[in-house]
Amino acid sequence: MSKLEDDICKLLKKNEIKYETQKVIPLDNCPWKKGRNIKSKCDIYLPSSKFFIEVKGFMTMFAMAKMSWFCRQDINYFIFQGTEFDWPIGKCDTILNNYNISDISTKSGILKYNIDYQIKELIKIEKECNLNCNDESLFRLKGFIKNRIDEYIEYNDEWY
Repeated sequence: MSKLEDDICKLLKKNEIKYETQKVIPLDNCPWKKGRNIKSKCDIYLPSSKFFIEVKGFMTMFAMAKMSWFCRQDINYFIFQGTEFDWPIGKCDTILNNYNISDISTKSGILKYNIDYQIKELIKIEKECNLNCNDESLFRLKGFIKNRIDEYIEYNDEWY
């Protein structure tokens, strides 16, 4: 378990939210599977609201493709990004309506705020049990990918 996953679990426990770790995601048609025994697992599972949570640090193309696929399935899937300061929370903002980081000036301050914001979302998800975060997670993932493409263009003056 990563430090971020451990920190999230501690906060869930502090807020009396039941969770499981390394829960198998009950989907059999994962396109990247090879063999019969490969099962995808989520990092944290909230049994009351049936939410599968993927806690991400470094984002590879494979990881982003996999998470995008999960967001499009008939499960409750939440991407929790904990290392990228430009993970675009609050843009679609369907879960919480108090996003304001205009007074935060450092990347580490923005990252801390983003992590705190996502924790608040998880608490709200668990308390209300009727939220759908798949679209929100997919929206954020697309925004993050756009940020990487823009960054590539900035350094190379073109995109292929």
